[in-house]
Amino acid sequence: LGEGVLDDAELHAGVVQAAPQVAHFCDGEALHAGEDGDLDLLVGDRDGAGKDVHLFTNRVGNENAWLALDLVGATINRDAVCARVTVTAGDLTMIRDVSGGGGFANPQASHVLHFGLGQATTIDEVSVRWAAGKEEKILGATPRARFRIVEGSGLADPI
Repeated sequence: LGEGVLDDAELHAGVVQAAPQVAHFCDGEALHAGEDGDLDLLVGDRDGAGKDVHLFTNRVGNENAWLALDLVGATINRDAVCARVTVTAGDLTMIRDVSGGGGFANPQASHVLHFGLGQATTIDEVSVRWAAGKEEKILGATPRARFRIVEGSGLADPI
């Protein structure tokens, strides 16, 4: 360590594979595989036709607050691609965009947006700028939860 040598932290990080193998990863996606607020990692290899996909589950946990939003478009596109969400919690302001995919081999990205909120106990504001350009303030979002927002509703519905 510290001299160009890396320490294998698989065991400590909880990412040990049942049958370790060499993989040439092409793209990864942070997602809520356990829907528990901490992000997990789904990674595919660049050599096979989707045959080698690895799910690295976050077993460390997360003591910090978070927010997960699943947007549903009602006018231009149901997947809400190109929508932009701004979340403010205390001194923290974050922006996330709904993507339609991208990267090597054009993997399909999750449409669920994750916001790490640190120690925030409340969310001051959630706003969405939909693909058509309309901006909307959203009510009802709270930390440590997952919500669906339907374009035009103005509400964050728990899911």
